[in-house]
Amino acid sequence: MSDSYQSKHHDFHGIKEEIDEEIRASRSVWKLDPKGYFLIRIKDGQLEAGYCTTDNVLRKVITGKNAESIYETIVRNNLVSLWEHACYLGKELKKAEIAKKQGLDYVQDDPLVYEKEE
Repeated sequence: MSDSYQSKHHDFHGIKEEIDEEIRASRSVWKLDPKGYFLIRIKDGQLEAGYCTTDNVLRKVITGKNAESIYETIVRNNLVSLWEHACYLGKELKKAEIAKKQGLDYVQDDPLVYEKEE
């Protein structure tokens, strides 16, 4: 790895760096998980993830106080088959948790709005 790479990046907590390749992040094309999809909302002070099958029928509702307990339950119950879907759920559930804690409106797939327009 070049000296210019090393000098412009922060130390990873004292870990020895032997970087073989720098990979630039990019977004992937969305695809439906063959197992289904989730509708996420905040209801009665709890996070909810409604599991829908690909025939658009709500089959299960997972309720919890935090993102981790919900996505761990989803994975434990084998309700996702694509790692991209699991990553998306973790991100979206954490966003819903932040909205709940901060008293913000939550709309799935929309960014959080921290300042209300007048």
